[in-house]
Amino acid sequence: MKLKKIAKTIGNILGYVVMAVLIAITAFVMISNARGEVPFLGKYSVMWVLTESMEPEIPARSNILIEKADPSTLEVGDIIVFISDDPSIKGSRNTHRIVEIIGDHEEFVTKGDHNVIADQVNARAENVVGKVVRTLPVLTRFSRLLTAPTGLVMMIAFILVILMVMYLPDMKKATEDTEKEVKAEHDKMIDEMVAKQVEYLKSLDAKKPADTEEKTE
Repeated sequence: MKLKKIAKTIGNILGYVVMAVLIAITAFVMISNARGEVPFLGKYSVMWVLTESMEPEIPARSNILIEKADPSTLEVGDIIVFISDDPSIKGSRNTHRIVEIIGDHEEFVTKGDHNVIADQVNARAENVVGKVVRTLPVLTRFSRLLTAPTGLVMMIAFILVILMVMYLPDMKKATEDTEKEVKAEHDKMIDEMVAKQVEYLKSLDAKKPADTEEKTE
């Protein structure tokens, strides 16, 4: 029974840790996308793809794992993330597949799997951000959940639960300590009152013989 309780506690802790990590990664991706940045942790980064241009390989609103790549090592068929020079989306990140290599890997003709024609403006080697390694289904589902109307409420509720789990033992101990201090003060006050009463009664008893002698004389 004790082992089952310990296993349950460990399972709950691991669940909270996983959820916290997912929230942190999702927040990291959302903030990075909002700033137009692609921060890497080592040689890897996580990105959020909004459009359906790479479906079915990369569904719309999906998280993908990318790694830094030397443009000279890229091949036809690789899916890359690059900063687009297309006037309609200039400066934005684009995620498309290489269909042709120009020169000595100086430029790349790219195309979305879902698109009918290739991109009208080639991707320059210096604009390549990285190569797509894979999609991240679990993180994708979690990100979609958090970006839903109820997602923020759920995230705040989860954070509150985490805080309660973390600080509840301390709060309970603090409450118990306060109760002990109050009880100790109360007992001390009662003891002092009893002691004073005892002293008072003793003083009365001490006076009685003297009063009796005076009356006898």
